[in-house]
Amino acid sequence: MIGYLRRLARRRREREQADTEETFHYYGFDIPIHLARMTGGGPETWDVIGPGHMAQYERYAPISPTHTILELGCGIGRDAIELTRLLSPRGRYIGVDIIRPSIDWARANISARFPHFEFHHFDIYSDVHNTIGIHRASDFPLPSKSGCVDRIIAQSVFTHLFREDVTYYLGEFKRILKPDGLAFTTFFLLDDETRELMAAQVKPATVVPDLTFGYEYAPGVWINDAKHPEGAVAYHHDVVESLIAESGLDLIALHRGYWPGRTGTSDGQDIAILRRALPDTASQSHIRP
Repeated sequence: MIGYLRRLARRRREREQADTEETFHYYGFDIPIHLARMTGGGPETWDVIGPGHMAQYERYAPISPTHTILELGCGIGRDAIELTRLLSPRGRYIGVDIIRPSIDWARANISARFPHFEFHHFDIYSDVHNTIGIHRASDFPLPSKSGCVDRIIAQSVFTHLFREDVTYYLGEFKRILKPDGLAFTTFFLLDDETRELMAAQVKPATVVPDLTFGYEYAPGVWINDAKHPEGAVAYHHDVVESLIAESGLDLIALHRGYWPGRTGTSDGQDIAILRRALPDTASQSHIRP
C-alpha cells in the first residue's frame, strides 16, 4: 500500500512539473532550473562547478577519451555535459541517480545526442532527494560488468549516506573497477583539527552551508540536521578508513577540503581517491587528519 501511494505521488509530481520549468542555456542544452538545483547549484554556479569538477579530475584522477566512466549521483548531468567534450565515441559514460525527472531529461537530451552516454534511474528512498522512492541502495547493482570501469565519480554522494549504503557502494566499486581504475569520492571527515576549524568559524566566503554536525547519529557518524538526517552526513576518519579497507579497496590519496574553514585549498569537500586493493597491500588504507 505504501509503495502504491508513493507511485501515485510520483506521477502527480511529475505531471505538475512537466512543461512548467524555466530553463537556462549551457553548451547547447536548455537545462531546467529546478532539476539543476536538485543536482546542486543553479544557473548562477553551473559554469563554475562543472568546470571545477573537471579540474579536480585532471589533478587527481585524469580521464582519457576512451575511458569508461560511471558517475554515482549524476543528477541532471552537470558533469556528463562537461564530459561530452572529453569522451570519444570509443569511451562510455554511465550515469546513475535516484531523481527520475533528472534521468528522464538526461536521456532525452544528452543520450539523444551522445549515444555513448547512458543514464539509469534507481528508485531509492531518500528523505532529501526522493521521498517517494520504494527501494534500498542494495536493491540496485551498479550497471556495469565486473572489472570494466576506468573511473568512478561520486561527488557529494557519501556526504548524504549512512554506513550501510556506503559499505554497499564501496563493495560495488571494487567489483566494477578495472585493476588500474580509480574512484573519485568525497566525504565530510571529522577529526580534532576539523572541529577546531569549525569552532573558530573562519570560513571562506564561498562556503554557504552552516555545517556544524552537532548530532551524533551513530558511533563515529554525525548529522547536521536532526529533522533531515541525510541532508549532510560526516564520518570520523577512522570509520571511513575501516569501511575502505573492509571493502577491499585502498586509499591512495586524500585531499582535505575547505568546508570547515581550512585554507590553502580550492576543494570543497574532502576528496578520497580509491582503487582496488592489491594482494600485498590489502588492509593498508590509512586516513590521517
